[in-house]
Amino acid sequence: MESVSPRSVFRFDTWTLQADREPDAEPVTYAMRCVVCGAASEPAEDFLDAQHWTFRHAGRNPSHHTYRETVNRPWRAWRGHPRDALPAQADGARPAASDTTRPPRSDGIRPAPAEAVRPAPADTRPS
Repeated sequence: MESVSPRSVFRFDTWTLQADREPDAEPVTYAMRCVVCGAASEPAEDFLDAQHWTFRHAGRNPSHHTYRETVNRPWRAWRGHPRDALPAQADGARPAASDTTRPPRSDGIRPAPAEAVRPAPADTRPS
């Protein structure tokens, strides 16, 4: 009698990745690091705190002109489409996929809706 070979079952699914804006999500934080000496600001929820640190550091170190921004933004991933996370409408129906999402990419991953991604802070460098 022949032995039975193991069998694998694959499950392909759509995943959604979206910035986490739940009430219990970690806050978005900003920090700046001087590329010249490696000194860094403390992470802060307000970008202006990191920006002010940069101005103070540059004032104390006139030859330090290059800085790197670090943004820590919490994200969450789940199996399903973005519309699965939306609350049902008054009649119990969910919005159609075309109302809430962009078309899927060729790899099957559906990006989060454009309105779900917060824009980065405006460039505050002098022109």
